[in-house]
Amino acid sequence: MKNASLKNKTVIVTAGNQGGGAIVAARFAEAGAKVAIIAHTDPLNKTPLTEVSNSITQSGGTAQTWEVDLLNATSIRATANEIASHFGHIDILVNNFSFFHFKPSLETTPEEFNKILGNIHATFFLSQACIPYLQKSENPHVINIAPPLDMDCAKAACEHHLLFSISKYGMSLCTLGMAEEFKNAGIAINSLWQARPVVTQTLQRNFDDIVSKGSNKAEIYAEAAYQIVLMPAKDFTGNFVIDEEFLTKAGQDIQCYAIDPAAKPVRDIFLPGVDYAVLKIKMEK
Repeated sequence: MKNASLKNKTVIVTAGNQGGGAIVAARFAEAGAKVAIIAHTDPLNKTPLTEVSNSITQSGGTAQTWEVDLLNATSIRATANEIASHFGHIDILVNNFSFFHFKPSLETTPEEFNKILGNIHATFFLSQACIPYLQKSENPHVINIAPPLDMDCAKAACEHHLLFSISKYGMSLCTLGMAEEFKNAGIAINSLWQARPVVTQTLQRNFDDIVSKGSNKAEIYAEAAYQIVLMPAKDFTGNFVIDEEFLTKAGQDIQCYAIDPAAKPVRDIFLPGVDYAVLKIKMEK
């Protein structure tokens, strides 16, 4: 392991078995944390569930995978209890799980609507299940991978992908409300969003190649998530953090995270300056 600044801390990462979540899980393990990876039960998902946790273990870290139905509050609570029993405590929760949906409103089915709202369900109920354990932690943090609340940006986002926007802003409202509700308990609850898209299979499947070239490596928001949980929980809560801005302010050089440093940066959805002429190329197919 590279360092042990999170030694003996237990971190839960949802959807930590694939994509950007896997990078986040690996970064926390690298810092010495015991990582509980939650993989959503999905028969259509061909990703090996334990590949990431096995890789972390083989590198000298501590990780284990739990397969959970994140649309079932009872299963969520049982899993949180099991993780706490297995590792002894829960200190950090990263709500990274999200279904994606970019269809126009008239093409959206009731089944798809209910499924995508699962993003809010998973964030709310896993946070609820973990809070009794987080209250016992020395420096507890919850990070929701969710965008800042900006009405001008919301108008554009909802025009282009209404249902996905409803779900992600619902996660943002969890940050806003829970940060205030649990401030006196000393639990930090913040959102993290990316200035540029981060390259994952989901991004490559839904967007044109020009987007990938102007994007960042997923390591940038994994590093931002790690830096957030080092902040004093009682002082740093209710924030909507943008990875590039946060790391730059911390004195880090963010150019190393660019996929193609020579390419024009692509502004991510939900942020000022986003160019939907670029981002919607595959979104409506």
